[in-house]
Amino acid sequence: MIACKDYELGVCDDQSVNATAAIATEDVKATITLVTTLSSATSADGKLYGIEINSEDSWIKSNPQTSESEIPETKTSSSGKKYVLKFTLDPNTDETPRTGTVTISSGDLKLDVKITQAGFDFMRDDPKRKVIMLKDDSPYQSDYFAWLDNDVKGIRPDQMQNVKRNDGLHFTVGKNAYSYKIPKQDEDVLTDNDSHFNVREEVDGNKKFWKVTLADNGDNNYDLWKGTFTIKNKDNINITYTVYHTGIFHKITKDMADKYELAEGGDDKLKVTGMFYYGVVKVKGKDHTYIMLDRNLGATDNSPYVPDINEFKNNKGAIGGYFKISEDKNQSDVKHGNLSSTLSPEGFEIPEKSVFEDLIANDTLKTEVRHTALGESYYCTFMNTTSSELKTIYLPYGGYLEGESHKYPMHVVFWTKSLLSGTQGFGEDSSEFGYWYNYFDVYNKKRGISNIRFVSGSNGNNTGRYKAMPLRLISKTVL
Repeated sequence: MIACKDYELGVCDDQSVNATAAIATEDVKATITLVTTLSSATSADGKLYGIEINSEDSWIKSNPQTSESEIPETKTSSSGKKYVLKFTLDPNTDETPRTGTVTISSGDLKLDVKITQAGFDFMRDDPKRKVIMLKDDSPYQSDYFAWLDNDVKGIRPDQMQNVKRNDGLHFTVGKNAYSYKIPKQDEDVLTDNDSHFNVREEVDGNKKFWKVTLADNGDNNYDLWKGTFTIKNKDNINITYTVYHTGIFHKITKDMADKYELAEGGDDKLKVTGMFYYGVVKVKGKDHTYIMLDRNLGATDNSPYVPDINEFKNNKGAIGGYFKISEDKNQSDVKHGNLSSTLSPEGFEIPEKSVFEDLIANDTLKTEVRHTALGESYYCTFMNTTSSELKTIYLPYGGYLEGESHKYPMHVVFWTKSLLSGTQGFGEDSSEFGYWYNYFDVYNKKRGISNIRFVSGSNGNNTGRYKAMPLRLISKTVL
């Protein structure tokens, strides 16, 4: 809003619109609202306002649909008129966004409103270019980006510390089973590529495709990278696809949740299920470098979570699921007896306690006091990564469950797969051997290893009241 001696002019905020209309037969519209208290027209056309559009912004049409209404006089302002102008825009057929300026004048007053039109999303919105996802070279998802948007949890930027992962094709870190087919249109030309992957023309019946495959498709490919390739269409528009080798997909089935998860208050709706995306990062210990998931198993968020801090209380999805470590007494080697292989994505496992000790020894796993913008102080537990796009990962304060009861919600707690044995407490001939596990525990600034019986009971008995904790998984490959 601006004013001179006799009248005022106000306009709405800058506008953002889509590249095309939601319905193909309709026009793209941008709405600008203005208010003026000018009492009589000063222009030749008799209007109380004028419109000027930069000549370079011809995609904004200069004859908007107009509606007007009266603005009554108030204690602080004269009466006036409100105008709603609906401008028709040309569809944006390029993937690059564009911004134009509309200047609104009334008398001697002028204000600019910028209209930003999104670039056309060829990957999601072009029906002729729906990406097909293959698993083990067989069709897996007929519309990959629709699947990514609707079915995959934890991949949106707001769940990834504002890092984009939902705008491209994903090959999974470690062992990859995925490849992609993109319908090839007449006069398409591949103009840019990357050595990490292959893009080749393939004919399937009477249809042509661009097939995208990982160049190094070995079972232990833990290089982390992001690349692109570009296809120029017949209109000389460049369509750029981003390709990620930065994470994995993993599904927690309802059967897994029913068998191995516990929920606070016994509310099964709180159990986590579905397809999840996990970023993969590298964290350096004193003796080894570990390949670790960026969040807990079943977590939809990799942000900090502290339950009593307002800034983070909505990040509860960072906890993920609460899982049992075992179902029965474990009398064999822990690697064979716990649920690591059942719960974990292929190639990943529940870590030994020594992993957390090694990360603490190198001062990679830290806890420090921080302050929010509102001045609230809190303990933050985190790890800085190495050779990873995501520079920091956080360990949420989620406690654990005993039966249906939530215990120690202000602790960071993770299972390890290390049994309590020998000099730690029980010999292998003890009736209690196999019931006790070490777990990682953080409270305030104290970081260390504690132990717990995974199910209530004593003297080799199992009462059926289990403990369940979050899991932070690592690759079986240690660097």
